[in-house]
Amino acid sequence: IDRLGISVRPDDARLVNLCVLKSKGYFGNSSPDVKQLWLNMYNEQLKLVYMDGRRCSDAV
Repeated sequence: IDRLGISVRPDDARLVNLCVLKSKGYFGNSSPDVKQLWLNMYNEQLKLVYMDGRRCSDAV
């Protein structure tokens, strides 16, 4: 998340959610279609975090 330029508090539940979604998408023991669904959910959640303004330290 840091590498993407997103600043999120360590206790933010969305951080845990992003980690779980990405892990299931890449390392889950499901069919490729289900893995793609997990990655799609990860990308949607990541967009929400970006739009939240937390990636900019001076955001209001």
